[in-house]
Amino acid sequence: MRHLFALALAVGLFATFGCGKSQPTAPAVPALDGDYRATKMNFLGKWINVADKRNLEMTIKGEKMITTGGLFGGDAAETLPIKTDPSKTPATIDLTTKEDGKEDVIRGLYKFEGDELTIIFGMKDRDKGEVSRPKDFTPNEDTLIFVLKRK
Repeated sequence: MRHLFALALAVGLFATFGCGKSQPTAPAVPALDGDYRATKMNFLGKWINVADKRNLEMTIKGEKMITTGGLFGGDAAETLPIKTDPSKTPATIDLTTKEDGKEDVIRGLYKFEGDELTIIFGMKDRDKGEVSRPKDFTPNEDTLIFVLKRK
């Protein structure tokens, strides 16, 4: 009976603490929650300075992104569901839009550099529902990039 208890204790400790080898971990990605203001964007491979032209703002809270100033279309505030995975390298973000009753998932990546958040979304074949996630943060005619500063 004592051997059984010792074996159970050893298995429990091993399961909790491993065998002493550390597992590689992805670099820590700061939490997305916060208020942001767009400073520039890249559309069709061209950079546009939007800081002085429009009041493009975004609030991220949990699994919701609230945009104002026409970030994704009209001028009204829009609440969009998002799913993120900061454990991936680079971190991923999926944004769900709804138009004419049809849901569309736009796949992207995000990264932080200081207080600046960069989000890149794949836009290729979006109208066919075949949007692919960008591989990196390189702008091109099939991506939409937002650079946002935390307020």
